[in-house]
Amino acid sequence: MKDIGKFLYKNRDKTGIPFFVILLFFINPNLKNFFLSLPLLILGELLRVYSLMYAGEATRAKELKAPFLVTGGPYAFLRNPIYLGNFFISISIMIFYNPPLFFFLLFIFFFFFQYYLIVLEEEKFLEKEFGEEYK
Repeated sequence: MKDIGKFLYKNRDKTGIPFFVILLFFINPNLKNFFLSLPLLILGELLRVYSLMYAGEATRAKELKAPFLVTGGPYAFLRNPIYLGNFFISISIMIFYNPPLFFFLLFIFFFFFQYYLIVLEEEKFLEKEFGEEYK
């Protein structure tokens, strides 16, 4: 599992692509779903932008690294605000495209499975790097 977590971390910007390509075969967008999905999309993007502005480039690396521990801003309330923003954006896209329920649930499962493994890798690294300060 360790190698899978590292692979997913390194490629986390690409792992959703297969789902969104498959989603194209199921799309059934409508105006009602657009208005349902829009608040989640905006919330997710605002959370991502605020988190990235606060943490800077330290969070955008392909390899696990941390020049410092980010504990303020959104990170004072959430350990992974960028990932929560990603979730809101992804769910908003799924709501807008209105796929069958099985695909929606499959997407949620894989999203959480992927980020669970990524977060495990990050937590191990941060605990090793920062020790008690991280805990």
